[in-house]
Amino acid sequence: MAVQMKPAGSIVDFATATLGLDPVTTNTERIALVTERLTRSGRLKLLATVNSLLRAESCRNKRDRIAAAKLLVALLPESLGTINQFLNTRENRWD
Repeated sequence: MAVQMKPAGSIVDFATATLGLDPVTTNTERIALVTERLTRSGRLKLLATVNSLLRAESCRNKRDRIAAAKLLVALLPESLGTINQFLNTRENRWD
C-alpha cells in the first residue's frame, strides 16, 4: 500500500483516501493493523503528512483532531516525538 503525498485537505479525507477507512469511526486498533502493513517509509510519510495537516490553521475541525489523535497512536513508536511535541506545546491552538 503506497502513501499518497498529496493530502486531500483534511486529515479525515487524507486518511480515508490513503488507508481506505474513516479514522473517526474506526477503532484505533484497526487503524494500527492497517498502518502496520505500510512500509517504514510509508508510515513515516503518513506521519509527516498528518503532522503537517494537524499544524495547519484549517485543523479547527473536531473530526480532524480526533482522526489525528487516533493516527498518531496507531503510528507508535514512530509518532512518539510528534506526540511529545504536541503535549509540550503550552498554547491552545484551536480556541
